[in-house]
Amino acid sequence: NLADTYAFTGTVTGAGGVMTPVVSAIRFSTSQAISSSTWTRIIFNGQRLDTGDIYDNSNGVTTIAEAGKYLVMTTLNVRDLTGTSNYFGAAIQNSDRSQSGADSVGSYVSGNTGYGWKNIHLSQIKSYSVNDTIAIYCYGTEAVSLADESCNLTICKIIE
Repeated sequence: NLADTYAFTGTVTGAGGVMTPVVSAIRFSTSQAISSSTWTRIIFNGQRLDTGDIYDNSNGVTTIAEAGKYLVMTTLNVRDLTGTSNYFGAAIQNSDRSQSGADSVGSYVSGNTGYGWKNIHLSQIKSYSVNDTIAIYCYGTEAVSLADESCNLTICKIIE
């Protein structure tokens, strides 16, 4: 019966946990130019939240301070697609781009969207060790830009 009253006098252990650190960053105030045929690290220069002080908005690199499983999500709004591009892509990688295969996740879209812009969404759950790095990179076969206030990065440690 939901109307029952319970008097709790014990201790609960092993339940819940703290889902920190958490990073929420945005590309703020200015767009970021992406040169053609060059992998470019994305700088999310505005922070909404960084509970562990792990994201550096001057260089776009997150440095893991606490080992564990992390959810990494990003949305990028790509502008200035003229239709001449064969493709445009983005990837979640480490800061020196030495990851490959199952260690990184990427997505590519056709450059000819018909609208001159396209959203790319990426997400990944992965185990990270202390001092591992996370960065978002973009590549395209034509020069484009990332829209201000339409590009986001979220990183959070998963409760285990």
